Amino acid sequence: VLIEFADKVVLVTGSSGGFGLATAEAFLESGASVMLNGTKPQKLETALEGLKDRFENVEARVADISTRAGVEDLIDETQRRFKSIDILVNNAGITQNTAFLEISETQWDAVLDTNLKGPFLTSQAFAKQAIASGRGGKIVNILSGNYLWARAGSAHYSSSKAALEML
Repeated sequence: VLIEFADKVVLVTGSSGGFGLATAEAFLESGASVMLNGTKPQKLETALEGLKDRFENVEARVADISTRAGVEDLIDETQRRFKSIDILVNNAGITQNTAFLEISETQWDAVLDTNLKGPFLTSQAFAKQAIASGRGGKIVNILSGNYLWARAGSAHYSSSKAALEML
């Protein structure tokens, strides 16, 4: 453990697997309380059960961060369970390998809604509660190398990560 996060509450979006789950686990190992988030109930429950075997201070909430209602539910539930939120990790993201000329409006919207609109809405709601509480807080946006350079089939993903860098 390099940094101690005892008495800190961390909300990690997109934490039912992969990098998000590993991030949540690292915060738990450092003493933080963590709220997991995802959109797939079974996958999120499996992640929660795996962590509950070793940590008591972890909860999970299914919520779609690409909608204001989903974000408000997630923030409210995290505050209800933990009384505060100190750190937001915007990790949720999706990608689809589709040639530029084949990207549909639906695909474009799905990627941008999850990878950019979601972190915007979540950061905005988190910042409002952080200011109101007088405690402040930290926001961490998870990017990828694709925000610097595009790769074939990822115009929508690369665009979303470049825009997130500017958020």
